[in-house]
Amino acid sequence: MSPEVNWSQPGNKEISGLKGSQREVFGMVGKMFEISGNTLRLDAYHSICLNGQPGCVRIALDGREKLDVYNTDIYTVENGKICNVEIFSADQAQEDGFLVS
Repeated sequence: MSPEVNWSQPGNKEISGLKGSQREVFGMVGKMFEISGNTLRLDAYHSICLNGQPGCVRIALDGREKLDVYNTDIYTVENGKICNVEIFSADQAQEDGFLVS
């Protein structure tokens, strides 16, 4: 991941919004684990679609028996490092309800 990665996290929760650095992204992920009581997990990835840039990954997230949702993540990679990420949730309301501190 690029130190200057741009990450767009959807939703209406404290971790939502634009992140402009690797440090901010790692802070967001740490907060996600904290809020979920360390139950949040990437259950599986179901497809990786590449056709040049950007690439797309469909992932399943679960946690605390209250979250079961698919996300589609769009990654742009330059010079071997992720430089841009856009997250799209299949059920944003469920994610927002799960990740509330």
